Amino acid sequence: MFPSIRTPLKPISENTLNAGLRRLGYAKEEMTAHGFRSVASTLLNESGEWSSDAIERALAHMDKNAVRSAYHRGPHWKERFEMAQWWADYLDTLRTGAGVVAFLATYKVIKVHVDRDIQGHRPQAGHLDRDGNEIEDRIYNTRDFDRTLVLDDRTKLVARKVTEFLKESGDRYQKTIVFCVDQEHAARMAQALINENADLVAENSRYVMRITGNDPEGQAQLGNFIDPESRYPVLVTISRLLSMGVDAQTCRLIVLDRDVGSMTEFKQIVGRGTRVH
Repeated sequence: MFPSIRTPLKPISENTLNAGLRRLGYAKEEMTAHGFRSVASTLLNESGEWSSDAIERALAHMDKNAVRSAYHRGPHWKERFEMAQWWADYLDTLRTGAGVVAFLATYKVIKVHVDRDIQGHRPQAGHLDRDGNEIEDRIYNTRDFDRTLVLDDRTKLVARKVTEFLKESGDRYQKTIVFCVDQEHAARMAQALINENADLVAENSRYVMRITGNDPEGQAQLGNFIDPESRYPVLVTISRLLSMGVDAQTCRLIVLDRDVGSMTEFKQIVGRGTRVH
């Protein structure tokens, strides 16, 4: 399909493709010809649409299990045809600019361990909630926090840690996204951040904003948040609005205060602030 310029009897080598990538400006640490196979394998497997056997056959991989390799010789042609068409359609989608998971710049992950996240939380016997109802006696964990159980002290702690990080960085105007469980959680976190940053909020009330689907005032500030030329808002709390589809080029800090369902979602979230432009 891709013959060598020296002889039509041989295909072009992998080095030809690598040379093309270098000319396009991609360093060998960023992308190689073989890397396209890794990308395809990762996305095809993560899609959940195709069997691993069909994917491995398409990549011309041999089964590592010697017995299975000897007896399982099915080419999976039908599924591979459908998979190839799915892959082609996916690439066409990327070409139009829709659904792009762009290259991520280098980012650093900082884990902040909260004791209740690690050990869980068990309320005292007979403890009542805000409505006067007795809280179920069991151990609550991160899957419960800000869903079935709200711990105000935990919300305040997260807000304080974010503020301390920005203060220690020497730049409290680094645009920051705090991903929350839902809109109610985003509202509580916004208030906690306002309390922790009262001095800068006094200078401009848009220093902290909640941008969620049920907040027209916050949604009106989305354009300003993603505008590199606009200083405000600086800290925004959201639920799902920025999980995909919006690029915040100047975002420098992304805080995950909720469970992330998959690696794909994680990349989409992190990509809000670390895309290469």
